[in-house]
Amino acid sequence: MTLDDVARMSGVSRATASRSLSGNPSVRDATRLRVVAMAEALGYRVNHAAQALASGQTNVLGMVLPSGSLTDDRYRAQFIGAMSQAATQRDKGLMLWMTGLGDRAEPGLDRMVQSGMVDGVFVLSNGADKAWIDRTADREGVPVVLVGSRETQVGRCRVECDDLGGGKMVADHLAELGHRRVATITGPRSRLDSQYRLEGFRSGLAEHDIQLPGSAVVEGGFTHESGLAAMVRLLDYEPSAVFVANDQMAMGAYVALRGAGRSVPRDVSIVGFDDIPTSLSLAPPLTTVRQDVKHMSALAVDLMLRAIDGTAGPDERLISPTTLVERNSTRSLR
Repeated sequence: MTLDDVARMSGVSRATASRSLSGNPSVRDATRLRVVAMAEALGYRVNHAAQALASGQTNVLGMVLPSGSLTDDRYRAQFIGAMSQAATQRDKGLMLWMTGLGDRAEPGLDRMVQSGMVDGVFVLSNGADKAWIDRTADREGVPVVLVGSRETQVGRCRVECDDLGGGKMVADHLAELGHRRVATITGPRSRLDSQYRLEGFRSGLAEHDIQLPGSAVVEGGFTHESGLAAMVRLLDYEPSAVFVANDQMAMGAYVALRGAGRSVPRDVSIVGFDDIPTSLSLAPPLTTVRQDVKHMSALAVDLMLRAIDGTAGPDERLISPTTLVERNSTRSLR
């Protein structure tokens, strides 16, 4: 069966049949459903290679992310799965390009873009540096969408979670439980998510007239090991509660507290950020700020498709809301 057969038996033109099967929004829903049903009944399958040649698009989206993301960062692994699902739902493929940063990585990234293998590129977290992003978007003309943007990128489309609001939620939660001697383990200060989470936490504490002195703020690296080391440094401060800027570091903080003979939450309440699957299996389960990665992924794919067809703004910034998930790692002092 050919596209002409589908068109003829659906009572539409060949062009309308093609647009219906490609998901073009200009086709009325009733017409599209009729064409799709007829194609399925006839066993017709879209020839994606021919479609790509005709349209000048591959229907493949690239994603650049740091090497080790699947094994070293459970949050990124969760995000990759959600991005793949969101792309598939829009009949797009997702090509992962894992790379380190620096000059040695750039030639490979350039080849991916210049070969025309992808219609657009997502950059997850610090998967590529600013110079490469600027060159790709400006010189190569390939749409770039930053997902969970971590560095300052003026004039780029990006999708982020509400880090600021999430930090404030943690402050409100701890204040309501009666905690006043609080501390925080931040992510790298160079990253925007770290800055926003700390800013939201500070502002929320200020609203409750709670101080956060410099000695109560320790920088981590968003890794289990850095969370452990940072918590050891905070032991002398003796906080009753600690906001840890991601769940990976919170896991390390648990280990440090157990090693010091202290219990969560009897001695120290802990709140994380991300709600990765393992946060539920900690003992006790971790109170944390949830990022809705499925929602963020859907926003990112929609923004990319609009960037490809030219309807997205040059620097659209979409914010996905966060929610506080209360479990057993925090307790009331009242």
